[in-house]
Amino acid sequence: MQVRNYIRNNWKKSVRIHNKMNNSIAVPFPYNSPCAEGLFDELYYWDTYFLNRGLLKDQLFEQAKNNILDISYLISKYGFMPNANRLDMINRSQPPFFISMVIDYYNNTLDKSIFQSVIKSMNLEMEFWIKNRTVYIDNSLAFQYRSHALDEHYIYMAKEYRERVKKIIDENEDDLIIGKNVLAECESGWDFSIRFNQRILNYLPIDLNSMMYFNLTSLEQINRHFDYQSNYDYKAIAFNLLKTLNNKCYKDGIYYDYDFVNNKISSIISMASFYPFKFNIYNDKKAFNYLYNKLIHQYGLSTTEKEDEHNYQWGYPNMWPCLMLIAFDGAINIKDDKKAIDIAKLYINTVDKEFARSNKLWEKYDVNIGTRSILNEYSETEMLGWTAGSYVAMYDYLKESNQ
Repeated sequence: MQVRNYIRNNWKKSVRIHNKMNNSIAVPFPYNSPCAEGLFDELYYWDTYFLNRGLLKDQLFEQAKNNILDISYLISKYGFMPNANRLDMINRSQPPFFISMVIDYYNNTLDKSIFQSVIKSMNLEMEFWIKNRTVYIDNSLAFQYRSHALDEHYIYMAKEYRERVKKIIDENEDDLIIGKNVLAECESGWDFSIRFNQRILNYLPIDLNSMMYFNLTSLEQINRHFDYQSNYDYKAIAFNLLKTLNNKCYKDGIYYDYDFVNNKISSIISMASFYPFKFNIYNDKKAFNYLYNKLIHQYGLSTTEKEDEHNYQWGYPNMWPCLMLIAFDGAINIKDDKKAIDIAKLYINTVDKEFARSNKLWEKYDVNIGTRSILNEYSETEMLGWTAGSYVAMYDYLKESNQ
């Protein structure tokens, strides 16, 4: 209850009114940054999805709507939602959770007007991903992460990458190629991870493609309900995409990333494989439990299996709150209440343990020792954001389940 009350009493500390400092882009409404104070001061795209989950649970509907309308504004301005409302981040997006945000808002408020307010920007964003982030594998469509920047910036990003992850890269590696992959990996949100190992442009990420399947099928229904004419046949694209995922990403009961350049399924087991359960692609409880057992540790589900020798922050031994919520949602979706309870308790207990020590919430946690992560690629700051949103969603579920 201590952490739950702390979150409820501190949401307002993460609200920002746009200022013209720090390279930021003006937005019309007050927004939530991931931090009460500290490193991240802008409106970050995928962070806001998880953060909004907590706002909605706490019935802070106006602020949740403000975040949605600010994202809608940025999509209308740029044709897509940038990584954040910062000028140096308009060269990529982030995982496209906007449609999920809007649907969550409606499910919690029953306010249909939200769809009419943002339906144009939902379709604009969908068009961006179809036009700029698709590949064709055996005549079937799928999505990948990319970016759009000048060559000089890609070369700069390659140098930044070397410094940030302290990874030795072959001197013969082309900085332009490295930089393009690095910036695309930033778009994935998983910067950086053994999943891609500097070659994300070779991959169909299973998390992105699961999300896009949901986005396509959901937006097709929303457009039909509101008689909105889109420029694409989303239903046909979704059908094509699902065929690709089943043919290329599925192996022995699990969906993985697919390396289409080398025509092979990734061998990396990661939390990304929970996305098909969340986004209505898959409901096999046996497969879900297999993944759970591969990633479970004393204080959480690790981002990747233990065999992560490179020690990227999006890997073992880190537990990321946003990914715990994805796994939790997946368990709810496939009606595995026991696993949902197990995941929620695991997460709540770890956050409570560290809060008792530091009186703070953190961006990520260590699955072995149950404290804030010691594996970072930048200075860590006190969080609210997805740590709080995920906590509220799972804490309230346990309370409602009498756990």
